[in-house]
Order: sequence, then C-alpha cells, then structure tokens
Amino acid sequence: MVMSGVEMERYKLTAATKGDTELISNPEIRVSSDVIIEGSDLAISCHYTPMSPGESSGLQFALYRDGIIFKEFSYSSYWYISRARAEQSGDYTCAVRLSNGQERRSSSVDIKIQELFSQPEIRVNINPITEGDTLSLTCDTQRSQYGNTQLEFYFNKWTIGLLQSRTGQQFKPGQFSLSSEYRVPSVQLQHSGDYSCAAATPDNRVYKRSSPIAIQITELFSKPELRVSSNPITEGTTLTLTCDTTPSTVSTEELQFAFYWDGQEVQGFSSSNQYQVDSVQLKDSGNYNCKVQHPAKSINKTSEVSYIQVVELFSKPELRVSSNPFTEGTTLTLTCDTTPSTVSTEELQFAFYWDGQEVQGFSSSNQYQVDSVQLEDSGNYNCKVQHPAKSIIKTSKFSYIQIVELFSRPVIKVNINPITEGDTLSLTCDTQRSQYRKNTQLKFLFYKKWGNILQLSLSSEYRVPAVQLQHSGDYSCAAATPNNRVYKLSSPITIQITEMFSKPELRVSSNPITEGTTLTLTCDTTPITVSTEELQFAFYWDGQEVQGFSSSNQYQVDSVQMEDSGNYNCKVQHPAKSIYKTSELSYIQVVGGAVRPVVSLSPNWANILTGDQVTLTCDVGSTAGTTPSYSWYKDNEKMNKYIQTNGQIIINYAHETHSGNYQCQTDTSERSESVRLNVTDAPLILQAPPYVYEGDSLSMRCYSKSGSDTVFYKDNNTIKPMNGDHLYIHKVNVTVTGTYRCSKRKFIRPSTYHDLHQTDEEFISVRELFSSPEIKVSPSPLAEDSDMIITCDTALHPSRRSTMLEFAFYKDGNTVRNFSLSKRYRVCSIGPGDLGDYSCAVRTVTGSVLKMSNVTQIQIQGKCGNNGLIVFSAISPFLVIQLNVSKAPVSCFI
Repeated sequence: MVMSGVEMERYKLTAATKGDTELISNPEIRVSSDVIIEGSDLAISCHYTPMSPGESSGLQFALYRDGIIFKEFSYSSYWYISRARAEQSGDYTCAVRLSNGQERRSSSVDIKIQELFSQPEIRVNINPITEGDTLSLTCDTQRSQYGNTQLEFYFNKWTIGLLQSRTGQQFKPGQFSLSSEYRVPSVQLQHSGDYSCAAATPDNRVYKRSSPIAIQITELFSKPELRVSSNPITEGTTLTLTCDTTPSTVSTEELQFAFYWDGQEVQGFSSSNQYQVDSVQLKDSGNYNCKVQHPAKSINKTSEVSYIQVVELFSKPELRVSSNPFTEGTTLTLTCDTTPSTVSTEELQFAFYWDGQEVQGFSSSNQYQVDSVQLEDSGNYNCKVQHPAKSIIKTSKFSYIQIVELFSRPVIKVNINPITEGDTLSLTCDTQRSQYRKNTQLKFLFYKKWGNILQLSLSSEYRVPAVQLQHSGDYSCAAATPNNRVYKLSSPITIQITEMFSKPELRVSSNPITEGTTLTLTCDTTPITVSTEELQFAFYWDGQEVQGFSSSNQYQVDSVQMEDSGNYNCKVQHPAKSIYKTSELSYIQVVGGAVRPVVSLSPNWANILTGDQVTLTCDVGSTAGTTPSYSWYKDNEKMNKYIQTNGQIIINYAHETHSGNYQCQTDTSERSESVRLNVTDAPLILQAPPYVYEGDSLSMRCYSKSGSDTVFYKDNNTIKPMNGDHLYIHKVNVTVTGTYRCSKRKFIRPSTYHDLHQTDEEFISVRELFSSPEIKVSPSPLAEDSDMIITCDTALHPSRRSTMLEFAFYKDGNTVRNFSLSKRYRVCSIGPGDLGDYSCAVRTVTGSVLKMSNVTQIQIQGKCGNNGLIVFSAISPFLVIQLNVSKAPVSCFI
C-alpha cells in the first residue's frame, strides 16, 4: 500500500513517541503497509531506543536488503522507495551506529511487492517477412489479481523508435498507445532490425520492457543502380540511362521504372528501365537518378544520384557589330562568333535575326550584311549557330543597333489647295538634313497616285504652269541620296482641282439624218468658275477641223450629204488659261431620202407547218421623224384583207394558202426585197432563216410533230446535231453556203419505228455583210506639204445598212491607227517618211466579220531642182506618188 504524505508524517510522530517511551536494546524495522503493490510508494523506518542518554546523540542508520546494504548510514532513520518494483522484494533489516562506533541490527522483515502484470513478450505475425508484406507486432503481458489498471504499450526498434496506435497513427519515440499491436502495412528493407516492446501504467509508475527479437525483411529487388551510356557526353549525341536492379522474389515484368533530373521527373513510372535523350544539350547536364517500384507491393527504391556532364560542341555565340551607331545608307556588317570545341567551323551553320524575325537563314556564312541601312533597320539583333547533324542550336544575346537619321522624312507642301484649272500648281518636298551631314546632296522625286514619277531632279520643287482637271489626285514626294542608298517617301496629300467648265457634250439635231436636211451640232458645257463669254468652241469630223475656235457653240451643215457621215466631236477652250476639253465621239449616219425597207419573220423560219404562228414585220429604219404608212404585197399583188398593226402582219394559224413571196413598202420608200414563206403539212421539214449574212449565228431545226434520231446533211455529208433537233453554227462565213436536208424516225410503239422520213433539200446561201475594203487616197494630185486623207471604202448590204463598222490602218505591216468608227486616216504635211505600203481593215464592232484590203503602195516624188512639180499618177492596183523633198517630215495631230 502506498501512503500519502499526511499519513507518512503521522507515522513519523508515532514512531518518535514510541521511541521516547520504550527501552529497547536493538533497533526495530517497520514497514508502512502490509500489502505493497508495484508502483506504489514504500516507507521503511528503523526504530532504536537508547540505553542511556548519552547514546541518543550522533546516531546513524542504514538499511539492508537480503544482507546487502541498500541505504548507506546517515542520520535519517526513515527511507522512502518511490514506485516500488517487484524486483525490490526481499528480506530487509536496519542497523544503528552509536556514537562510539558500535552497530546494532534489527530482526529481518520479508517485504513482498505484488506484481501488477508480467514482463511483456514481443511477438511477430511472420518472420522472416518479405518487402511489401504487412508486419504485425504484439506486446503480450498477463495482469495479476491486483492488475485492474489500464496499460499503455510502447514499441521500440533499437535504431529508430516507432510507436503506433491501433488506428495506424505514428508516434514519436517515448510515446505510448493503448494498443498492444504495432502494424507496418508495407514493410521496407530498412524495417529489418531488433524490436522490443514495453507495457506501463498510465502514470508510468510501473514500466516493463520485453526481451528483443530480430526481424529480417527479405528483399523483393535490389537497390537500383543508374548506368550511363557515356559520361561525360558530347552535345548532340544520344544519352541513354539504364536503371539496373536485381529481382529477388519477383520477376522483372512486375517492376516499374522512373527517371529524375535535378529532382524533376523526366520519365514517369513505366515498364521500361531506360530513358533516352536523342540529342543531348548543354542544359541537360545535372544530377540524375532513377526509382524502381513494385506497384502491387507499394515498394519503391531510389538509386544514388549520378552527375552527368554534357561537353560543349561549340561555345555560345557572340554577335559582333562593325560599328554602332550607324548612319542611314552605310553598310552594316554583323559577325556571329563562336569557338568550336569538338567540331570544325565547317560543320556549323549561322542565322541572323532582327526583332525576332529571321533576316538570313542558316548557312555556312557567319556574317550578315545590309548594304544600305535605313532608319527602320534599328532594333535588337542576335544570331544562332547550329550543328545540323547534331541538332544543336545556340543563340547569342541581343545587341541593340541604332541607325542615325541622315535626313528627316519629307513633307510635301502645296502653294494653294484647292486650286482652279489653269492656275499654277507648285509642290515642295521639305526635309531637314542631320546636323552631322548638313552638306549631303539629295535628289527629289514627285509622284502622283500609284507611283507614276512626275519629276526626278535635284530641285525640291515641282511646278505645273496650267493645271488640268486630271491633275486632281494624291501626290507624294521622296528624297534620296544620289546612290539611292537612303530613300524616304512622304505621306500623300490630296489635291483637288476645281473645274472651270464641264467636259463638253455634243448634241445632234437628228441621228441618223436624211440627206439634204440641215445638220446642227451643239457643243454643250456648263461654266463653273468662268462665264460662257470667256469660252471658245471648235468642231471636228473624222479628226479634221471643220469649224475653228470661236465664240459660237454651234456648227451647221445646211444640206447634209451621204459622205458627211462620220465621227464628230467638239472642243471647248479658255484661251487665257490654256484649258481645253474634248467631247466624246458621236457617229452620225446620213441616210438616203428613200430607204428600202426589210421584211423579217418571227420566228425566223422560211418553212413552217400548217397551224403554226408567224409574224411578218416591215423594218424601214429612220424616215426623218415621220410616221410612215405601210403597204404589203404577196406574189406582187397588193394585200388588203390582212389586219396590219405598226407595219406587221400576224398569222395566228398558218394554212398552205399563206405560202408566197412577201414585200412591204412605205409612202416614202421603194418596195422591199421579197421574202419567201412556205406553209406545208409535210411530215418533216427543215427550218432555216430566209436570209443569212456573214457573222450571223445560223440556227436550223428538223421540225415535225413527233420522231427522234435526227440527222442533218450538208451536200449529202452527215452532220451531227448540236442540240437535239437543232443545228447551230456560230459566226457563219461563205463556207457555210450549201445544200442542207435532215431526217428522222417516227415511233409507232416502243422499239418500233415507221420508215425514215427525210426533208426536201434547201439551198442556204450566206450573203456578204459588206464588201471587201479598198484604199482610196485624196486629194489628187498630191502636193508637197499637203495633208493626205486615206479612206477605207466598203459598202454594207442594203438590208444591213444600220450595221456599225470599225476601221484600222496599216503602213508597211505596222499599225498606224487602231480600230475606230472613222473610215478616214489623215497624214499631215506629207514627206519622204510617209512613203510605203498602206492597207486597211474593216470589222464589225463585235469582231464577228473582219476583212482586209489589198496593199496600196504610195510613192511620192516632189519638187525637182527647178522647183517643178511631178504629176500624180496611179497604177492599179497600186497608187504611185512620186515626190522628192529635202526637208524633214512634219507630223500633225490626227
């Protein structure tokens, strides 16, 4: 039993009191409790009664257990044993030493300390155990009849204290748990060693340790070793790392491998025990290691770190600059310097960059040159060096290169804006030269719109003495050094020319116009900044002036003739401002007083079947503004019974009686050419237009109510149809003339035909649209310095007089005037340079028909030594003009 402090004091007083009253010759040992349990406090006293008063002074006491001194002599007769242990049980005696040195001992007392629990024994679930298995340790002990106290348990590995609760929580060394079991879910090799356990009361008054047991962990596989293909290793070569391990109780296929560089994972766990870098770089130097794991067993092992050194192929490049800063226009040279280590310079390639953009791709040259640097070439430059076979690329640091301006960007200035037609336009190209190069000579360029150069000179001014409307637009200028190494363009400015008067328009009194009537031309313009009185007007026919500049804006021909047909235009000028403008050409057609009409069919078929519809129209052209009355004739007999509307006869249901030759006539015209209309009830007919002209598109139809398998024939030769029952021929010529027919088969029922049906033969003749042109020359005879007019003469078919034609002229096979509506070509002040072979061409405006004239040779013989004139003579088919002159040829406006 353990006494409290108060009880112990009471015991001391009682003992002292008894000592004063009892006379004993030997000491007596006394114990604080009859039943003592381990862990409780034990109090022992030695009681001695002196025989005489002299013995009471200087007494010393000692305590013995099992005859061996337990507490040495001291002046205290009381001893306390805190947290008594079972092994402290035994026979206890006490002794007293008198002042004279005599010792007296007490009788012995057997003190028995009762055990709370037995010494623990540590047990393991399995031993030896393999890495990755679960390790379970149990601390076994037996509680005594006194051992109802809760116990705590402690587990110890001799090298590392490992404590764990029932839930698996880890504790620091010296801590206890209520669980008597310690578990390691997945043991590692380092868990091998000597283990012991201890049991203790919660207040730690009773603490007992087990004997140790040795636990051996069997290795799954050995600690990996990192093998390197080469170390040190050269840039660009292949680095191969192998993670080597020796499996003990597993196969290699059960293991996974991972690789690390400077602590970073470079290849995650996989079945491959190798890691490869195809083209190792300098930056790949570092500490490498690997790990091996058995995923099912949660066992992983790490190799030692191996430092791998990547040896440099060549040094990091350095960009060298020939000079910095640079002046615009000078030559910039950059050199990419590197020092080869294990390769030759010939194996390397170099590239150059400006503000991140490649300016020279990889090549064997380590230099980049700009022959004439500009201001915009300023920026950050760097270079790269590569070994293409090793895939090694290294980049230099950036170097900022400053280009110093030679002169400022020019600004274009105008004297006045907006400006009026006829005024003087003055443009100035302003720029400031650098203070370092004030004497630099510059040249100046002036542009209009899309880069058309107006002026290139040393003058910074561009002048237009009398601006025209067409001078409106966007202008810019440029300044440049004489060698063009520095060139700067200004921003554009827009110059608006205010119109003095509008472009003239030629108004015609009537077109076409009947010969013999009055032709009046008016040159219309709208004055804007001037009055009409300040303007002058002139008129032209086929390029020849017919009325010179005057204040009148009208030109009149009192009795116009057929030969007055042609291209007319007019001009308006302001003589003081030197401004003139020209109207567009207007072709004026002079027609005869009596125009022969033309009969046309719609649809345009000469042959039709009974029951078809057809409309006949009388086309008469212009009749000088009058509304004509029409007469129709059939087979030369005047027709009275058909209803006529606007010169048309409409037949809604054709009969064979409608067949015949039709003509029409107006009250002012002659009778038209006859047109044949055939109406038949034949089973098959060939339909074609009554007339076909050169350049027309010819359409023929093999027409019946039913049938198929159409075949066309020309001159008994088969022609395949272009579109079913139709045959199309585009832009016909005289070669199309011939005899045509067609055939079809008619169905009775599917897969059964009637006999083949064939049409009668139809002769189709292609008419000439206009005659072959001839060259005519006027005047005759020709005189030196006179104007020569060459006419390209042709005649349209009377039924196609309204067709528009174009004319071109050639000399010695070279074009002297391109196609236009004028059939005349004028040569001013003829001379020796005008000798040669002339010809002309006529075509329709669509180009469907083109005809060339014969070549006419023109020879000129002028004044003889006595200033005599040689007579003009013409030799068919050539015109022979002989004229000897000594002066140079004179040109004129055509």
